[in-house]
Amino acid sequence: MRLRRLDLTRYGRFTDRSLDFGAAEPGRPDLHIVHGPNEAGKSTLLNAWLDLLFGIHARSSYNFLHPYDALRIGAVLDLPDGQRELVRVKKTRESLLDPAGRPVSDGMLRAALGGIERKDCADMFALDAGSMEDGGELILSSKGNLGQLLFSASAGLAELGDRLDGLRAEADAFYKKSARKGTLKDMRGELEALVAERKALDVQAAEHRARRQTADKAEAERDAAAEAHARAAAAREAAKAALEALPWLAEWSAIDAELAPLEELPDVPPAWPARVAALQADDVALRTEAALDAERRQALCAALAALVPDDTALAQAEAAGFDEDLKARWIAARDDLPRRLQELAAARQRIEGLGRQILPDADPASLEVGAGTLDRLAELMTAHEGLSARLASARAEVAARVDELAAAGGPLDDEGAEDGTTALREALAPLRRADLAGRRDEALANAAEAAARLDAALARLAPWKGDAATLRALEVPSTERLGTWAARLDAATAVRDTAARVAADRAGEARRRAAERDGLADSIGPADPQRVAESRARRDAAWEAHLAAMDAATARAFAETMEAHDRAVSAQLDRAADIGRLHGAREDAATAERLAEAAARDLAVAEAALAELRATLAARAGAILPGRDPADPLADLSGWLARHERALNLADEAEAAARAAERAEAEAAQAEEALRTQLEAAGETPEGELRALAAQAQRLLDRHEAEAARRAERLRLTRELAARRQAEAAARRALDDWQRTLTEACAPTFLAEAPPDAARLRALLSPLRELGAALAVTEDLRHRTEAMQEDQHRFADAVDALASALDLPPGDPLARHAVAAARLAEARRTAERRATLAEDLARADAARHALAQRRARLDVEAATITAHLGAPDLTHAQAALARIARRAELRDRAARLDAQIRAALGVPSLDEARARLSGTTPDELRAALVRAEDAQAETEGRLESARAALYAARHALDAVTGDDRVARIEARRRALLIGIEEEARAWLRLRAGVIATDHALRSYRDHHRSGMMARASDAFAAITGGAYRGLTSQPGEGTERLIAVAADGGSKEPGALSKGTRFQLYLALRIAGFHEWTGAHGPVPVIADDIMETFDDTRTRLALRALAEMSRSGQVIYLTHHRHVCELAREACPEARILELGP
Repeated sequence: MRLRRLDLTRYGRFTDRSLDFGAAEPGRPDLHIVHGPNEAGKSTLLNAWLDLLFGIHARSSYNFLHPYDALRIGAVLDLPDGQRELVRVKKTRESLLDPAGRPVSDGMLRAALGGIERKDCADMFALDAGSMEDGGELILSSKGNLGQLLFSASAGLAELGDRLDGLRAEADAFYKKSARKGTLKDMRGELEALVAERKALDVQAAEHRARRQTADKAEAERDAAAEAHARAAAAREAAKAALEALPWLAEWSAIDAELAPLEELPDVPPAWPARVAALQADDVALRTEAALDAERRQALCAALAALVPDDTALAQAEAAGFDEDLKARWIAARDDLPRRLQELAAARQRIEGLGRQILPDADPASLEVGAGTLDRLAELMTAHEGLSARLASARAEVAARVDELAAAGGPLDDEGAEDGTTALREALAPLRRADLAGRRDEALANAAEAAARLDAALARLAPWKGDAATLRALEVPSTERLGTWAARLDAATAVRDTAARVAADRAGEARRRAAERDGLADSIGPADPQRVAESRARRDAAWEAHLAAMDAATARAFAETMEAHDRAVSAQLDRAADIGRLHGAREDAATAERLAEAAARDLAVAEAALAELRATLAARAGAILPGRDPADPLADLSGWLARHERALNLADEAEAAARAAERAEAEAAQAEEALRTQLEAAGETPEGELRALAAQAQRLLDRHEAEAARRAERLRLTRELAARRQAEAAARRALDDWQRTLTEACAPTFLAEAPPDAARLRALLSPLRELGAALAVTEDLRHRTEAMQEDQHRFADAVDALASALDLPPGDPLARHAVAAARLAEARRTAERRATLAEDLARADAARHALAQRRARLDVEAATITAHLGAPDLTHAQAALARIARRAELRDRAARLDAQIRAALGVPSLDEARARLSGTTPDELRAALVRAEDAQAETEGRLESARAALYAARHALDAVTGDDRVARIEARRRALLIGIEEEARAWLRLRAGVIATDHALRSYRDHHRSGMMARASDAFAAITGGAYRGLTSQPGEGTERLIAVAADGGSKEPGALSKGTRFQLYLALRIAGFHEWTGAHGPVPVIADDIMETFDDTRTRLALRALAEMSRSGQVIYLTHHRHVCELAREACPEARILELGP
């Protein structure tokens, strides 16, 4: 999976914002740096990505700008089956859509993610400051446990080991061998307490039945008393209801009499009372408005007649004499014309002086040169200065190059022949690219070291002996198979232990039951049914003997046995209850003995199965490691298998190191032979081995390069001298061209007859520019003065014409203009006032018409109401409406009284109520109520006595220990036995699951450890910039410990590292875990949010370089608010893409 574009359409603080990460480029890093200030939304981006994959939370906190229903995220993803564009909205189901709004199955994304859930995805592919802090704490809490660290880094599930420990503790809380406490022991204690309680009971059946009969009789008497009390209470309530209903019925009758004369009034709409009041108010308002309107019209007519219009002044409103612009120009000319005439005379004097300066005795107007020509002459003047300087510089350069070339040995015509060192350079190139001799020595040392590590690993496999080939050929069980063996052995041991415990418990129970049986039999003595049977047998035998002998001795013997049997039978009758308990004790003892025998058989079967399994596992383990302990066949086998796997890895490393040493030796030999051949071809005698030959070849090349450099310098100076001479000639030609261009520029001017030289031209440029400007100013002043004089004449003529029309006296034009303007203004104000009065009068006429229409509508509506009510006017209509309202109130009160009376008496109609109360008086009803209350009090006393008797009988019954208590105890005992069985089954399932999970985790860690260890070591060395060479491991306390190897060869456990270095170690482990996941499931984008806060600039750059290398396997997006991180990312990975997340 890869994120090509993320669309934050409506999410958090974003609206229609997209981040385009572009397409992946094969073979290049896929690293993206997203930069934005604090609060720019970087954390929002990370949560949006997770919400896109797994759905927006039901109570998402990112709805502060957009409501829940409007939240929308989109993305373009590169999936294994191609590119897909998807949209996620806030819905409970079918929230993943395509661009057309059609639902898309979430299974497509789950498949691309390897089936992981949201939390697992966040743990594995999202890094932030919190996860880095947790990772550092994990490194401390694991105390360097290699398997736990690698598993947590690859699966992102650091807490799984803690969960497994919790499940193991939960299982031990129920039962743990040799533990003093546990749930099972508590349940057994409770069971024993129940058995003891049952034995202590002595049920008195006869007393229980007698007290039961007494309680039943008391309950029947209580029920009879309660029924009599209920009847008395009902009679009391009926009398009380009749007494309450009697005044209500009287009030209803009064209301009915008052309603009779009002029933003839007609019904009216509910809104009429308010409407009549409104019509009366409208009538008063209309009369008032009509009077005010008449007064207003009269005042308007009088004001209009008083205003007289000035039509003569209004007719001249558009005359030229009223032109304010013409008046303003006249005033301006009056004030400015004298000064402008003086300026014109001064300008003409300046022109004459400039003409004498440029060319005496010439007409200044003929000396004017156009502005374009002057600009061209100025450009030529400037160009002349540059051309002159250029020519002087070129001449100086030519002289300098001549001197340098003479010092270098003189001119050189060509580059010379090839020096013949190309082949020697090619032979030396491999040595420049890499130190082949050093690589060879290092490879040989690595091979020797790998072989030594392999020998040590093989020695640790004792008592097994052999070499690497024998080790590879050895068939060993897999970690999964070993886990299965261990789980089977643990399960069989647990079954044996459980069977032994059950057998011991049941044997003890059988002994206890037998002791109880024998003790009860001894206490009964001769009344024991078995002894009675024996005495009967002795009596019968004595009788047979007496019948056979018929003598005195046999008669006495028969009499003695007869008396003994009679005494036993009599005792048996006296101890009938004890004999019954003895029968029960014998049955319980027989049952306990059968259960003990069955438990012993189960124990034998479990022990045989355990012995058989141990023998089988000992035989299988003995094929690998002879001499295994039959009692513990798997002891240390897991550790041996881990050492076996380590030895296999070291064997692979040793073989790889040996092959690398062979390749390094071959490369060094090939390079040495090539150098010898090329040195001999160059006329040199080869001396020494590879390093000496390389130095000899380098010295030869240095001599050739020095000679070549000297020739190249002479050739450069020769060519540069030729170029400088060409530049000198070009400068001279440019000056000649300048002179011709100057002549052409002067052709249209008075300078055409004698073009000036550069000095004369420089002196003329300033006066010529001043002359042109002076001529322009003079022409402008002449034009302006003439225009002012013309404006004065026009304004005077226009005022004369206006004064004649308005019959004004002669005088100054400006004063006559002011008088005419004042008269025109007054005429206009009079006309505007008359127009306003006319409009007001028209509006008054319209208002009078509207009043007439309102009056007509009011009269029509009032006539309708008064006609319906039969009233002459609205005042009488209002009185009629008041009587109608009173009728409605009386009807409502009568209906409520009707309902109260029927409810109190419990009758369906008012007629029945009137019939029931007819002829009764309040005194009679009060007397009936007193009699009912007395009867209720008497029955209440009987009921209380019956309740007290029932309570005493039940209390006496509860005081007798009865059969139901024994039943309850037996039910509790059986429920407890079932609970023990269920808890035991749950314990077996939990224990087996813990064992299987523990072995599965160990297998996963062992399987992935070697590859992840190598990647994590390389990443840690790269991130720390060589401060640490990498990571290694060493055995300790039943597991392997992670060790950081410093550059100086020292080693540190993770707990001894600084906080920042622990973070860098955790990042290296996560990088290794990412590669492990990618190899198994395919890439998933990794998003990191400012995880390098504790890194300095150097390690930040190195960490970014490690992330860039990681991004070759899958997309990496780094979010930061530090600008310098972007610069460091460009240094670490020039191909990294920088995206801005500004506001």
